[in-house]
Amino acid sequence: MPDIALGQTGFSLNDALGLLLGKHDRFEPRVRKATWAGVAGFPRVNTHFYYLSFRDGLPTVSEFAEYLKWQMVPFCIPRRDRARTASMVATATDDAERTMHFVRQFEKARDLFIKTREQQRRAGEPGELILFVLLEWALRAPQLVSKMYLKTSAQMPVHGTDGIHAGMHEDGSTLLLYWGESKLHKGLSDALDSAFESVGEFVMNADRRKREIDIVRDHMDLGEDQQAFRGALLDYLDPYSEQGNQRRDVFACFIGFDYAKYEQLRRLPPDKIEAEFARAFDSRVAGMLDLVGNRLSAKGMDVVNFEFFLLPFPSVADFRMAFFQAAGIANAE
Repeated sequence: MPDIALGQTGFSLNDALGLLLGKHDRFEPRVRKATWAGVAGFPRVNTHFYYLSFRDGLPTVSEFAEYLKWQMVPFCIPRRDRARTASMVATATDDAERTMHFVRQFEKARDLFIKTREQQRRAGEPGELILFVLLEWALRAPQLVSKMYLKTSAQMPVHGTDGIHAGMHEDGSTLLLYWGESKLHKGLSDALDSAFESVGEFVMNADRRKREIDIVRDHMDLGEDQQAFRGALLDYLDPYSEQGNQRRDVFACFIGFDYAKYEQLRRLPPDKIEAEFARAFDSRVAGMLDLVGNRLSAKGMDVVNFEFFLLPFPSVADFRMAFFQAAGIANAE
């Protein structure tokens, strides 16, 4: 990333964050956006509904898993290291050497993923990758810290949120700091309960919140050292600065769950299935919003900011297995 002079020639923090975003054009064929909706009585909450794209009347589970496999590299490997690999590829003398550098980088990301699963039972899940992509693709909020990279450090164990991203509000002055939680469960209700439990622990634990802020301060992954960019972000994290008053903490929750409609529509003509699925899923949105609203009321989270991403699967267990097989990760159970 070129040296950044924020505030000069009209270059803004929003522009700088945009330079950190990955390109996710290939994600668009993998999911369909059903709808977006607020939750009645909770103006701080947005809910986004997606479903898997279809081919020949069947949901493209394996293709989705294959796409996510390649997201392990930007998710796990810091920008500085990826830039170094890109430089080595550019100066390689033949195809074999170029391939070697690419493969080594992927294997390093996969090894980090495996190591994290071994160290922390709840980590190293494909839901974290889905949330990573959705935050960048849907909300244009790049990852600020490679939590997967830090989680594998014996010197600094990290047990907090599943991701830390940042974006700018449309007002151009408010920084949106996204704390990620990903949940893959058989049932939607169980997935929501798990998400609210994790968020509740974060909201109620001041020490945990401070640790996460310290991680952002100390381990921001901005690629090459960009002091003006880094300084602008640090101002938003300073509780004694005016900019600190312009930061909004948002919990971004990915919720994956089983949805029987995929299987129930298999007997329809293939060219009719996706349209019928979309209609049926849309009819369920109101009920799912009520479920989210009930949980918000029960947990007393009326002043907490949320972005929910809901994505149904034919089978969460089968999807998880498809991902680990695609990524070459053994012992997925």
